[in-house]
Amino acid sequence: MFSLNTRGQFFVAREAYRHLNEGGRIILMSSNTAKDFSVPAHSLYSGSKGAIDSFVRVFAKDCGHKKITVNAVAPGGTVTDMFHEVSQHYIPNGEKYSAEERQQVSAPRISQMNKDHYVVWFANGMA
Repeated sequence: MFSLNTRGQFFVAREAYRHLNEGGRIILMSSNTAKDFSVPAHSLYSGSKGAIDSFVRVFAKDCGHKKITVNAVAPGGTVTDMFHEVSQHYIPNGEKYSAEERQQVSAPRISQMNKDHYVVWFANGMA
């Protein structure tokens, strides 16, 4: 998981840099688990997203001469199979709720995968 999350985004950023003109934008995906809070048994996932945050911070400086901005979007809890396995850690007192109740409690606050693209569009100046 660590290799996939870090290498995949590195190669995307590298190729984007090679093809972008001055003033372009590179946007990678991070996670709020990189620094805001910890989820048990997710050290590789959280660590990989922390690596992305560090990479973005330094790569942005490397891209400065071409006026290319580099950012990371951390959409928070996103409904995936992994989220359902650990949602009790994302919700205050989540261990007190059943899986069905956690889905109801978290629904207004969690990201849907098909809606995250709006955040990226906004960050890219397309909104």
